[in-house]
Parts: sequence; C-alpha cells; structure tokens
Amino acid sequence: MVALASAGCARDRPPEEGARPIPGAGKPFPDLSTVPERPRAGDEAARRRMMEKLMSDREEAGRIRERNERLPAPGPAAAPGRKGDDGS
Repeated sequence: MVALASAGCARDRPPEEGARPIPGAGKPFPDLSTVPERPRAGDEAARRRMMEKLMSDREEAGRIRERNERLPAPGPAAAPGRKGDDGS
C-alpha cells in the first residue's frame, strides 16, 4: 500500500509518453531578492487620454442601453407546425 502511494511522487521517473514537460523543472528555484523594481508610472497625458476614452465608452454604452430599453419587447413566438399559423 505504501509503495502505491509513493509511486506517484517519484521525481526521477521519466515523463509518460505524450505528457508535456513541467515548465521550469530544470531551473533552480528563483531567488526572491532578484525581483525587478516596480514599473515607473506612465505618462500623465497618456493616462488622461485613456481615462477620457474610457469615460466616453461608458457614456456611449449607457446611450445604447437606454435606446434598447425603449424598444418594444418581442411578442411570443408561434409554435412551429400548427395548422393555420402560416396563413393556410
């Protein structure tokens, strides 16, 4: 029973045929002291243009929603194949 439980944990076992390799398995564990510096803030003018575009998109989405809410709701669909529904 113990042999079966430990068989799945063997690291030295070759990968099964068709199995994808584990990414980074051959690399050493990363040193957390090598974390890159935090990215610098972007250009203020570019950020402002993006914010204005997002606000414009949100306003347009609101106008579309209002327009769609004013449309009449579709009526119930006729059941297919009923005699007389197609004008005959």
